[in-house]
Amino acid sequence: MVSKKYTYYKELCLAKRAVKSAYTKVILKNPMDVKVKGKQDLVTNLDVMCEQYLIDAIKTRYPNDTIISEENNPTNIPKQRSWAIDPIDGTLNFAFNIGLWGIQLAFMVDNKPEFCVMYLPTLNEFYYAVIGQGAYLNEKPMPKVASQPASEHMAMVDYISAATPAAIQDFDILSKTTLKARAIGSACFSYTQVASGKYGSFILYCDNIWDYLPGSILCHECGVPVYYKTCKDPKVRVTLATFNPEVKKALKYTKTLF
Repeated sequence: MVSKKYTYYKELCLAKRAVKSAYTKVILKNPMDVKVKGKQDLVTNLDVMCEQYLIDAIKTRYPNDTIISEENNPTNIPKQRSWAIDPIDGTLNFAFNIGLWGIQLAFMVDNKPEFCVMYLPTLNEFYYAVIGQGAYLNEKPMPKVASQPASEHMAMVDYISAATPAAIQDFDILSKTTLKARAIGSACFSYTQVASGKYGSFILYCDNIWDYLPGSILCHECGVPVYYKTCKDPKVRVTLATFNPEVKKALKYTKTLF
């Protein structure tokens, strides 16, 4: 378990409680209303309600902390103490009653990651990780992921429309290098499955901190390196989490996120 002497132990405990409560008190107790958010994108009333619940839980205890969140605070910049929140990661899956979605957040101090909390309710998988103190699944320590041949593991990609050409190219490389490549539609799901060794690689084409940071922290603490590069569109960060050197070499990633 994470030591109670950890500087941000109280923040971690609050985050764990809030994420679980957001599911039981908001998502389970309210009907869903789906709206079009943008091209090939949806938002539900539960995204907004869940986000506000998490913000209220944090602000009640830490009113001066900065919130960076998908629905209401997407342009905020990390400051001394900051929280990145994705209330429902995988909204399309959620809206169509596909169980591959989750609630996730990350906490930073002086722009440096401290911990993450990630919850996949339909799979009953509750993850959290603290930089330097390991990762946990349903309160049990997660082992470090061991490498295996690329041809024996599956890979995943998730992308936005601006990154489509690069994504198609990398998807083709993954398809030829690994056993199978898939597009799942939830960074929360994908990162957790790489961190637990079920999948071998995940590429995310997105520069939203609430999308890539929680899972990157989890993977890092499970011994999975997280690399990044930028697309031709500078707003698109490409993040690769993989424990396989063959995949890293084939995709030509060099910079590590941590």
